[in-house]
Amino acid sequence: MTHTMDVGAGWTQDVGAWQISNANQSMQTDTTDGLKLVSTDVGLSDFRAHLKIKRESATGGYATSLAFRIVDVSNLWRFTIIYETGSAAIIDLIERSSGSEIVRATKAWVPQHNNYIYLDIECNGDVIKCWVDGGYGLTYTSTFNNTATKVGMVEQRGGYYTNLVFDNFEVLPLPVFPISRVGTVISETGSDEVSNAQEISVIYDGNAQILTGDVFKAWYVHGFATPYINYAESYDGITWTKYGSNPVLSGHNHPIVRKFGSIFYFYSANTANTQIDLYTSTDGINWTLDTTDVIPLGSSGDWDDTGFGNVEVWQASTNDWRMLYEAHTDWGTSGTWKIGYATSSNGRSWSKSGSNPVLELDGSCGGPWITKIGIYYYLWLHRSSSGGLPTSIARYRSTNLTTWTPWPEFTEIHRFGVGEGEDSYIGQVADVEICVHEGVAYIYFSASSNGNSDAGHMHIVLATADSRIVGGW
Repeated sequence: MTHTMDVGAGWTQDVGAWQISNANQSMQTDTTDGLKLVSTDVGLSDFRAHLKIKRESATGGYATSLAFRIVDVSNLWRFTIIYETGSAAIIDLIERSSGSEIVRATKAWVPQHNNYIYLDIECNGDVIKCWVDGGYGLTYTSTFNNTATKVGMVEQRGGYYTNLVFDNFEVLPLPVFPISRVGTVISETGSDEVSNAQEISVIYDGNAQILTGDVFKAWYVHGFATPYINYAESYDGITWTKYGSNPVLSGHNHPIVRKFGSIFYFYSANTANTQIDLYTSTDGINWTLDTTDVIPLGSSGDWDDTGFGNVEVWQASTNDWRMLYEAHTDWGTSGTWKIGYATSSNGRSWSKSGSNPVLELDGSCGGPWITKIGIYYYLWLHRSSSGGLPTSIARYRSTNLTTWTPWPEFTEIHRFGVGEGEDSYIGQVADVEICVHEGVAYIYFSASSNGNSDAGHMHIVLATADSRIVGGW
């Protein structure tokens, strides 16, 4: 992925020689040894920043930093990652004062992949937060340099440290509509071979089947190798009452439920993930198989020839149905999920876009949720920096559903704490689902705990924000 450095030519080469690479529109240092620093004044002391780092070599160690709140080369903060071949990798939050460095926070880091690394930071008053690849977070409180407005990048060259490429550098003010976690709202410990609750669909609707009146209605996967679909209702979107005769369906993965008119539509992959089937219902509990295999797998060698994941379906008009779908090819080769686009006149027979896949990243992307505001479609999804895991949640924007731009570059929902796999290379926050009701965005997502495999072991977490978060910043 190529990307023009967002601050253009406005860099100060504080230490060492830096250059914009014409080949990939990224930034690199010269080949001489030593510490290199480049900076730019963004005019903000409170901000969020994102930086993507690529290794030019698949072997060898590296030491690099996202620098911020810079006064000069002797007075700054550094969020640093260090990896030495044969040794454990670490991340450090370093205060550099009058040329002396103090490690204010540190943590072991387990890099699963070697090609790309995402760094995010947030400065808000005296509080500094930092993340690698959507997790592995550090937090520290300090007044040091808290009004400084320069940010930049550091590279340590020499010895066995390999050369790095810096790209997708972005700095923005703090979000106008912050996201607040409520916590786990559904966690299953049922009779399946693993404890698992994930991939929730939520709507606010009348005609409650368990409670009374208008309620939040939810459908979600219980189990993993033998998946079931459970149903629940809630008055507040937080405390859920489960249907007494669950499951309402069995043998389905990656479900989504949407209501058009008076009919509930349930799209879901089979257990083998080789086809998407459609069920319909008038009450959300009693389902009838409507159409099997509504969209075919790709031909051998295509990007989507092996398996389906989550889908998102909506109606642009009565006879104009749209779908974003997650799929992949052979896990033994590329092994990453990508997103395709399809259209239909009736929701039962779908035609794939000739532009597919419409979204493919350095790693995987999937679990799409979409809304349209004005001329823009806003897509929320989970992504990884390389390979399939770990994942965090980000947002993209498009005017045509085939060309997508990060909005913004950095992560919207990082993995936070043990329950979300913050310090695990297989951790996930994924499969985002947003229900907007009375000016509030109820943001649901699946999360996996540290130390567990990716085969299940998920629970469903809720975060909330002003409803304008879905498209605005």
